[in-house]
Amino acid sequence: MSKQTINLGTAPTGVGGDTPRSAFTKAQSNIDELYAALGASGNPSTLPSALPVAQGGTGGATQAAARTGLGLGSAAAADIVGLMSSGAIIETGSSATGTWTKFADGTMITQNRGTLGVNITTAYGALFYGVQSALALPQTFAGDLPKLWLSVSGGPVAALWIGRQTVVTAASTGAFIVMAPSSLPNAAMTIDIVAIGRWKA
Repeated sequence: MSKQTINLGTAPTGVGGDTPRSAFTKAQSNIDELYAALGASGNPSTLPSALPVAQGGTGGATQAAARTGLGLGSAAAADIVGLMSSGAIIETGSSATGTWTKFADGTMITQNRGTLGVNITTAYGALFYGVQSALALPQTFAGDLPKLWLSVSGGPVAALWIGRQTVVTAASTGAFIVMAPSSLPNAAMTIDIVAIGRWKA
């Protein structure tokens, strides 16, 4: 409803203006509309102790209640680091297989680092290679398969090459191969794995 304006008539006596009843009817209608907009309920109408979020308020009469009503957690804003299930913006964690970082937009980055023994004994031209079976990722990705980066260091020789053999899955690296210029039975080396994808589709 548009605001109902009382016609005050001509000064100083108000000639030609609204009658007292008409004026109070307009005023009452304006007040009723304001009460309804502020979430008043019952008969007689009672204003809420805190303006509801739907009416542009915080939904709480205290700071704690207002934060709860606005979904802000325990801080004045959403927690920066915490659990996604609690409304945090960033979540970090670790498991036996590595670490992960989740972001509120659905992006997730996982990292694995481990020392493995790879049998690099199969001849391939002038080189030798060994196959490492798939390793579990620290978290399972959702939606499209993640992008994967592999690197190798700390092996028994300076020259080592690494690459995927099978396709990465939502939960594992897929098998990969390590190549060297010489045969290296059970060669110990450090493998670093970074996967980037989505934790929610």
